[in-house]
Amino acid sequence: MNAVEKAVEKFFDRFFPGPLIPRSCPRVKPVTGVLLIGVVTISLCSQFGTNAGWRHGLAITNLQFIGGMPVLDSGLWEIRQGEIWRLFSPFFLHLSFLHTLANSFGLWVFGTQFEWKHGPVRFMAFFAAANLAINLTIYSLIGPRFGGASAVVMALLGYLLWRAKVQKSPGFTMPTWVPVVIFVEMAIAGTISEISSLLGHIIGLLFGFIVAWLVTPDSRTKP
Repeated sequence: MNAVEKAVEKFFDRFFPGPLIPRSCPRVKPVTGVLLIGVVTISLCSQFGTNAGWRHGLAITNLQFIGGMPVLDSGLWEIRQGEIWRLFSPFFLHLSFLHTLANSFGLWVFGTQFEWKHGPVRFMAFFAAANLAINLTIYSLIGPRFGGASAVVMALLGYLLWRAKVQKSPGFTMPTWVPVVIFVEMAIAGTISEISSLLGHIIGLLFGFIVAWLVTPDSRTKP
């Protein structure tokens, strides 16, 4: 462990009860690291969503207009034409520095623990399934105006929270203050931000709960 890692752990040990990442867990895992690099790189390249070309290329589908009115359901015509990446690319679309920073932090903390416990293949499977379920659900409810990693981060949180607090599975760490802070943030987001943000958080959290229950429905099941 280098000096920076020790300083970070000392800070959280002092001000927050319980470690964010288990002591024996590496501080960064391969797939999580690649996703973090992708989030930061694409956020910079897209100028935090202000570059129209990047924004349209990353959205699940481009907003269509008929008679000057937006069409929420375009039938995902780009995806049907072969642009399959759009099912996953909204994950990388962030609209501000703070948006990128907060989601990167959550991805690092929760993604690292998930990948450490279940390996890179299962982590990639969870990541792909969460993106598909969340993005298609949000699109079907409110249209294509959404983006960011927070919904998948919430899915990871939901999974780890269920395993650590409900099932009390050995090896999983989830300090109580973390979900408290997240739920407060969700309540604030529901009053000051777009509905897509709150909706994505709720769908992601439920996805994580459901996957954790399906994988280990018996609370006595060991990981």
